[in-house]
Amino acid sequence: MADRVNGGMGTARLVALMVAGLVLGAASANAALVGLWRLDTTDANGVTPNAVLGGAPGLLNGGAAIGLDAQRGVVMVTPGNAGDYVAAGGIKSLHQTNDDFTWAFWANTPQGPNSLVMVGNRWEWDGGTSQWVKFTTNQLEYPGSFINYPNIPQNTWVHHAVVKNGNQLTYYRDGASPQSVTVAGDVRAVPFFLGGDKTGEPWTGRIDDVALYDHALTPTQVAQVMNGYFAPFQVSAPAIAALSDDFSGSSVDATKWQVIEKGLQVQGAGTAPSFSATVSGGQLTIAGTVTNQYWSGLTLRSVREFSTEYDTTFAVDRMSLAHTGTAGRSSIWIWSDDSHFLHFSQNDGENGWQYNWNDVGGLGGAPSGGGVNIASLDGEDDDLGAHGMMLVFLPSAGNNATIEMYFDGQLVASQAFTNWTPGTFQVMITGQARANGDTVSAVFDNALVIVTPEPGTLTLLGLGGLLAARRRRRKA
Repeated sequence: MADRVNGGMGTARLVALMVAGLVLGAASANAALVGLWRLDTTDANGVTPNAVLGGAPGLLNGGAAIGLDAQRGVVMVTPGNAGDYVAAGGIKSLHQTNDDFTWAFWANTPQGPNSLVMVGNRWEWDGGTSQWVKFTTNQLEYPGSFINYPNIPQNTWVHHAVVKNGNQLTYYRDGASPQSVTVAGDVRAVPFFLGGDKTGEPWTGRIDDVALYDHALTPTQVAQVMNGYFAPFQVSAPAIAALSDDFSGSSVDATKWQVIEKGLQVQGAGTAPSFSATVSGGQLTIAGTVTNQYWSGLTLRSVREFSTEYDTTFAVDRMSLAHTGTAGRSSIWIWSDDSHFLHFSQNDGENGWQYNWNDVGGLGGAPSGGGVNIASLDGEDDDLGAHGMMLVFLPSAGNNATIEMYFDGQLVASQAFTNWTPGTFQVMITGQARANGDTVSAVFDNALVIVTPEPGTLTLLGLGGLLAARRRRRKA
């Protein structure tokens, strides 16, 4: 999976970097957007507009067509024949050590690794002489430079971004896991194609929201583009770091966390007498021996309560999990009360990666025991090493809400709620084991909560005048 902690940047570290860049004003405001093809409409001549005033429109060729997608709405569909593509202006000449650019787009491909053109150009410049700069499902190809990225998941919408900054070429997938190479040559001006190529190497798939910049975007800006903000970029925070803990002290910070005896099924004083929550070497360890049936342990619950009015992201790096006996688990929660919560966990010895939830008076739930298996993570069930875990609370009208679950930066599951009546919730981190005599040791690092407030709240915080971040308001 992408963005694994022990192979790069963990989920919490990634979110922290994004927020820090926003708070410190790291995002440059001068990156010019020269092309934005939404690919959601065409005229009678097959022309799809460029949202940038004066920018080159796109011309659909061959079998390329506008179609409906269940997830992203109106998108462009390319059937995969030679000549199925959109001609979208051109790429300027690019010198090896300057002339920066950024490409960014969403794509859904049914094909495995190959050299078929998704964005860019394979075949021509200045009248037909072959020179390529292209993004394929196999690799990013640039004169003398290649990035061989991990296989793109098939039949899944994935966000891709390619950034040239000086002589460095970097690829981001879903805003994370950057891979870079040194640029080895120049590029002459070439036409810019979307969803295929004029002559050969046709790609089958769906593509949406293609953006072209004449500057190198920062990692923060790449993340903003992925979330639908193309320009202008933020120079201050649209989100507030409401809780941050890298566990660098010598004990649990009592101003941030309450330590309570709570597992998924057994809780209360005296239910986890042997458990401890210790901080050492910049990490949190929750460990102990269970004396109950079933699923008890120790939990860090945030002192701060978070409003159900706002989008809220809770991210933690789970560093390791170990247990003896029948089963043990490490988990994170969004919790208002035992009738309104979501608990995201890895269970070693029972059901692997899963979630438990409760929506009393609404959709019901699976509040105890095995819960809901996350099938896409079945291949990760036995990996007890470092992984990023993240929950995103998304309120909507009335008492409705959705909680998304992310593993190593990738969305793996979501759960809707229709009766989340409490007005606040807390976040929690837990180590627990299943049965009497079982032991567990769960190690965590880098806990972070970010909240997207209303513009009025930002004004009160001295951060007014910002472009409002995307929100799903709770009130109708």
